[in-house]
Amino acid sequence: MNIEGQLTIQLTFGDNGIRCKISSSRPLHASRIFIGKPIDTVLQTLPLLFNICGKAQAIAALRAAESLLNQQAEPEVESQREALIWLESLREQLWQIILEYPQYLGENVDTTLITQLTQAISQLSQAINKNGNLLTRAATANSIKQQKTWQTLKQTIEKNILAASSQQWLDTAWNIDDWASQQQGLAARFVFWLQQQTWKHAGASLIPALSNWDDQQLQQRLYTEGDSFTHLPDWNGTIHEVSWFTQQLHHPLLKSLSEECGNGIYTRVIARLIGIADLVQQLDNFFAGERKTLAYPANNGIAHVNAARGRLTHAIKMSGEMVERLHILAPTEWNFHPNGATAKGLENLQGTTTKELEQQAHCLIHAIDPCVGYTLSVTAPALA
Repeated sequence: MNIEGQLTIQLTFGDNGIRCKISSSRPLHASRIFIGKPIDTVLQTLPLLFNICGKAQAIAALRAAESLLNQQAEPEVESQREALIWLESLREQLWQIILEYPQYLGENVDTTLITQLTQAISQLSQAINKNGNLLTRAATANSIKQQKTWQTLKQTIEKNILAASSQQWLDTAWNIDDWASQQQGLAARFVFWLQQQTWKHAGASLIPALSNWDDQQLQQRLYTEGDSFTHLPDWNGTIHEVSWFTQQLHHPLLKSLSEECGNGIYTRVIARLIGIADLVQQLDNFFAGERKTLAYPANNGIAHVNAARGRLTHAIKMSGEMVERLHILAPTEWNFHPNGATAKGLENLQGTTTKELEQQAHCLIHAIDPCVGYTLSVTAPALA
């Protein structure tokens, strides 16, 4: 069962530059099917409807319900939930590299590698969430088998993607040119290829990141505006970006790249590698037994999760154990807003032919990363 829909992206270019039109077939009213359903049914169904980030969706709904009912989970439980989200995000980030980069390099997709990584991540997720209940109570401490599985997965990522340990990669990321020039691993080969392209910094936009918002005001807008808000969200009249990229803006290298080169294709490609190295480190600490003290205060039925594609928000109303309303604000609606970061970035591409623009557009779209599939068309009627 999958009702995610897709995006249609149309680029038209001519003497007056590039114009972008983005439309969506995403059924944003789909959350209405949960009205009158028990919360347990909602939690079981969400991962089936949104299978790309299913765990993030279910955890967001669960946290929103717990918030409404003032049933705060134990910090240990929240730490394990975060690990599930990290594993899901790591899978999605790795897939973007393994499935997309080979086409630019003229290489075949390494199906053995992606199977190996996917199976290991699935095994670890199942081991943490043994009963499939998203940890309403703390699970058993990590076993030696889990730790071994994680270490094998970590070594595979560091060998095939980062070509270095995660800490070493982060420490030496300022010398990204030297790392890329050695072309050890798929990511390094792609970055080296990208560095040779004159358009590598194309696709930047001035759409700001949304760092803070007032939950009470947000909840009011969700309840009063409903689908019209979740379809075309804004904050105080401004369109924002809430992608995974904005979650990495605290990193000094990314700050420097953004200030010097903008937030175009190249900067976002490097940000993905920073994100992967960071996820590896967080999971390394988790499987070593370290736990962050996480607590989510009562928030009257609203919760946010940093999912693989960006900030995901759920707002819920309940009557006992039954759901009265559920509103889902997904990162794609922000990041692929008709006037958002993707649209403005696409209008800032560089190229004189449809072939050039198609290549750049695919690079940028995958770098920003929608939650769903898309179709892209590039036309130049002024040049016909």
